[in-house]
Parts: sequence; C-alpha cells; structure tokens
Amino acid sequence: LRAPYVPMIVCPRPFTMEGRTTKQMRPGMTIADMLMEFDLNPETLPARVFIDDCLVEKSYWHCVKPKAVSNHAKLTPVIM
Repeated sequence: LRAPYVPMIVCPRPFTMEGRTTKQMRPGMTIADMLMEFDLNPETLPARVFIDDCLVEKSYWHCVKPKAVSNHAKLTPVIM
C-alpha cells in the first residue's frame, strides 16, 4: 500500500514547463515547510502559491497544510 503524499510543483517560469520540479511531500507539512524542502526561503521568496487553482496568500503559508493526493500545491514565482 502506497503512503499518502502531497505533490508539490515548483515552476520558476509561470508560462513554460522549463525548469519545473515536482516532489512528493509528507501530509501535515505547511506550505512554508514544503518550500524549505526545495531550499527556498518562504520569508523572502517572491512567489504565488496555488492549491487547486486557488491562491493562498503568503501570510497563510505557515499554517496551510495541503491535503494528501486530492490537492496539488503549485508554486509559481511572481514575474518581476
């Protein structure tokens, strides 16, 4: 039996698949914890995080815990 996981997709460029990385995260991790697994600092990261196409505001990254398998946490950096 396969353990539940949360797929996390990091896209450095929002309009292309180039550089896209996917990891399987443990359920119960916050978005901030997941970002740190990618060696990204959630405090200074200029990004947008979406769960099932719904924007999660940065002020909630420390407490939002995406559900296993049913939701996909997708990180898309802000275009500067």
